[in-house]
Amino acid sequence: LGRVKASLASGLRCVTGDRRSLGLVQSMTVDENLMLAGDRFARRRLHRAGHLARRAAPVRDTYGVVALTGNPPVGSLSGGNQQKVLLGKWLETEPVACFLEDPTNGVDVAAMADIHTLVDDLAARGVAVLLASSSAEEVMRLADRVVVVSAGRTVAEHDINAITRDELVATALGGQPQ
Repeated sequence: LGRVKASLASGLRCVTGDRRSLGLVQSMTVDENLMLAGDRFARRRLHRAGHLARRAAPVRDTYGVVALTGNPPVGSLSGGNQQKVLLGKWLETEPVACFLEDPTNGVDVAAMADIHTLVDDLAARGVAVLLASSSAEEVMRLADRVVVVSAGRTVAEHDINAITRDELVATALGGQPQ
C-alpha cells in the first residue's frame, strides 16, 4: 500500500486493461466512479448526489461519457462508455506519467477514436504515456517508439517510423519480418 500511495503522490497512473474487475466498481454510479480517484471524494466519501453530480458533470463532458438516463450504475454502460469513465477517473487527477493497458479493448470503433484522441491530448499536455496494447494498429497510431518485450526481455526497439505494421506483428510473434 505504501508503494501505491507513493506512486500516486508522484503522479504515476495506471489504467488497467480489465475495467470490469480491476478498474471500476460496477455497482457504483457513473459519477461515483469518476470521482473515486479524487482525493476529496476518496477521503471523505462524499456521496451527496448534488455535489457529486456538479463535480462529475465536466468530467463526463470532457471524456464523452454518455448514459441513456441520469446517473446509472457504471456496469450498465456500454464497454466504450465504461472505458471512458475509467480514463476520466484517472486522467483527471493530473498525471505526470500514465500506463495504459489495452485502452481500447472491447470498445466500438467510435469509442476507439474518442479514446485515441484523449491519448493524443494527454501526450500533447506533456504527460508521458506508456502504452501496452495487443493491437498493432493501435500501437502504430499512438506510439512514438515501440518496444517489443518477450519473457521479460526487450527483443526489439524502434522509432515508430522505422517499422511497419507487418514487421511489428512478426517481431511480436517471435518471427522475422517477411
